[in-house]
Amino acid sequence: MNIFEEIGEIFPELDVLSFLLPTTDDELLKKYSSTIDNYNNLKTLPVKFNEIFASNGWIATDDLSVPVMKESIEIYKKEGIGKAEDFLVNEFTEDYFYNNLRRMCAVWVFEDRKDLIELAYKDHSKERYHASVPVVLAQIDGIIHDIANQSFYELDKKLDIFKIDSAITGLKNELHTIAKKMNKTRNETKNSPLSFPYRNGIIHGRDLNYSNKYVSTKCFFNLFAIRPWALFIQQNEMKKRQGAEFIDIPKLKIGKKLDEKIEKLLKD
Repeated sequence: MNIFEEIGEIFPELDVLSFLLPTTDDELLKKYSSTIDNYNNLKTLPVKFNEIFASNGWIATDDLSVPVMKESIEIYKKEGIGKAEDFLVNEFTEDYFYNNLRRMCAVWVFEDRKDLIELAYKDHSKERYHASVPVVLAQIDGIIHDIANQSFYELDKKLDIFKIDSAITGLKNELHTIAKKMNKTRNETKNSPLSFPYRNGIIHGRDLNYSNKYVSTKCFFNLFAIRPWALFIQQNEMKKRQGAEFIDIPKLKIGKKLDEKIEKLLKD
């Protein structure tokens, strides 16, 4: 049971007992009502965010802050997707990058890639997006391979392994949505500006005009979006090997790199 489910079981009981609140205490009643509203809004916020932004290359995970989600949705409602994406791009600051880079180090197979990601960010910060984009796309693919023994971009193989809801919030994982679109077939060579990181088109030289802040930022956002999924997979596999309760994930085959990391931890 995730945290929203646990809280959700409590609120109906509180609602039944609300008649016990002093009806003359308007401030107390307002606080109670506000708490219920805040809970409901918080629960649906990531879902609303993904409904709006997932197809454009942004996904809400446990790591994306509530204020960022709220503000981006409000901007979208008032000014449209373009302005909302401008806001999200501007949220990708140096502090945001390094905070998330540190958090990514909790993923056991990430350590060897940290230097490359830092170099890619330096290129990004200097507006050398032609260099940052392919490096980050490659590292996304490599991390997934090290964890799950498959490419992030394989459309027709095992995408169900990404459809794992958050154990913390119950948030539906949208990595598979991003993976499918990133791997969309791009058969024609085009020079029109991109706003989405089409991996096939970029890596195979079909999409030439990918070098911009939007594509590069989305690559980094999606790299960091792997973290909650990766943490779940590695902890679940550790529980399995320790004989503890775990969740069976059909079609998942643990990658060699993660296998080695887990075996080393079990021996230490």
